[in-house]
Amino acid sequence: MSYHGLSGPVDDMAQEVAEYAGQKIEQQLVQRIPLILDELRPQLRESAKDAMKYAFDDEQLKAAIGQTQKNLVWYGVGAVVGCSVLTYLLVKYA
Repeated sequence: MSYHGLSGPVDDMAQEVAEYAGQKIEQQLVQRIPLILDELRPQLRESAKDAMKYAFDDEQLKAAIGQTQKNLVWYGVGAVVGCSVLTYLLVKYA
């Protein structure tokens, strides 16, 4: 790989410097990211709690959850009736 037209030993040195810099950056990230996350964790947790509180207070969400519960009840009733009919037919004609 050539860096902007460089070749020979200059190209090799540029590649070594780039690889070394990449390794140092990776080492720093590995060391610092857990520390950064530890500092941010309480704020993230608090933000998530607030977001969920406001989401559950939202009337549209409540309506959607209620509608979903109604749909599940009807699907459950349909499944029970369908299984009952299928069992009846299998017993009668098998």
